[in-house]
Amino acid sequence: MKTRTRELGHHAAAQQRLAWLGALALVAGCYQGIDDAAHADGGDDAADGGPAGGSASADGGDSDGADGGGDDGADDGAGDDGETEVPFEPLPPEAALAKVKDFLTGLPPTSNEQASYLAQPQTLPGMVDAWMKTPEFQTRSLEMFDQLFQQQVSAENLAEMMGTTPGRINAMNTRGGARLLRSISDSFSATVWDIVANDRPFTEILTTRTFMLNVPQMVMLSYIDADPRGDDGKDLPSWVLQRYAGFEVGVRWTGNVIPQGQTFNPDSANFMRFWLDTTPDASCQTALGNTTTGRNALLDAFELMFRVMPGLLKCGTATEIFSDADWQLRPVTLRVADAGEDPTAFFDVPGMRTADELVLHSDRVGYFTTLGFSVNWLTNDSNQHRVNANQALIVGLGRTFDPENVFVPADGATVDEGHAEPGSPCYSCHKDLDPLRDFLRQSYTYAGSPRP
Repeated sequence: MKTRTRELGHHAAAQQRLAWLGALALVAGCYQGIDDAAHADGGDDAADGGPAGGSASADGGDSDGADGGGDDGADDGAGDDGETEVPFEPLPPEAALAKVKDFLTGLPPTSNEQASYLAQPQTLPGMVDAWMKTPEFQTRSLEMFDQLFQQQVSAENLAEMMGTTPGRINAMNTRGGARLLRSISDSFSATVWDIVANDRPFTEILTTRTFMLNVPQMVMLSYIDADPRGDDGKDLPSWVLQRYAGFEVGVRWTGNVIPQGQTFNPDSANFMRFWLDTTPDASCQTALGNTTTGRNALLDAFELMFRVMPGLLKCGTATEIFSDADWQLRPVTLRVADAGEDPTAFFDVPGMRTADELVLHSDRVGYFTTLGFSVNWLTNDSNQHRVNANQALIVGLGRTFDPENVFVPADGATVDEGHAEPGSPCYSCHKDLDPLRDFLRQSYTYAGSPRP
């Protein structure tokens, strides 16, 4: 079977980076059940007078239940439960065809495919090649990648990462056509598919700095850099507030319409003035007439870009900023700002629409530093990035740290002994896990911001 699987992997040359998936499907198709001879012929029970042969039927029963397996009501209950053994029946040949196509595409075989396979089973590898070129196979692969790379995102976790509330994140998602959370989850799956479709080494899932992103995600990544928080959750210096002195945010719904180009242009008199297409609730108008500054202004600007205005959610819905085209995923390279270079401002929507790179303070590389992975596995001052490091191992290797079988020698110098004392049950894992988590700890605060 190993030789056959290897041959099939080479045969699917056009999709060689996904040949393992087609081969896996063929392995599933080969399996037709376990032919248990003991079950098929009645097993040992038939030979010793148990239920299949039944000494009770041969000798008229055993009143004292001495056979321990009869069904005469006098035994100790350790025998059979009266259910009839079901004989083994191998699946028909066409079952393998159905398994393979369902695994790869979610579709049943056509009548022509079934007829061809029954006449010549060796045609199956060619069918696999054809199925792996269909849109259904891409959909199936994306679903699998989404689960494999653990990019699932919840409003609760994203709110903690962004420094807001789940209710406001849910409003941002809903007012964006329910595309915000979904696109973050889909981002790395699409990145992996792009790697495979362009025949690049699959190891790029670890090393890539080019991700499939949309403009809203570019805004979120830039905002994390603009509003950084330390390990204790307190504010760190914001480069935006330092660069744009007097940063002030307000909304307007009367007078002349403010074009978005002016809202996002630092040189405009209307910089950070957001126009509302609809009049806000009367109970909110007085408060909304005021502007905000400092860290509150950063958060207000960020949420306004996702149609959530300052104050209560009932106040109304802010103007649409992102077009349908802005929500489309495309390759964007993330790089760290050079010395003296400003990162991309989170409000530079016009620039993001045409940019093929995003400049950040934080370093983003591979599946384990994406927004989706980081939000899915939040850290804190207790686990201190250990959860991220461990989950990265599980995704990348299918392995986790085993205290009974440690495989990386370490002298314990980087272990936080306040968290795991030498000799404690936790220490054997920590002495190998802690050096690995340090790669993340030196790059990000526990709040997910770039570490200064």
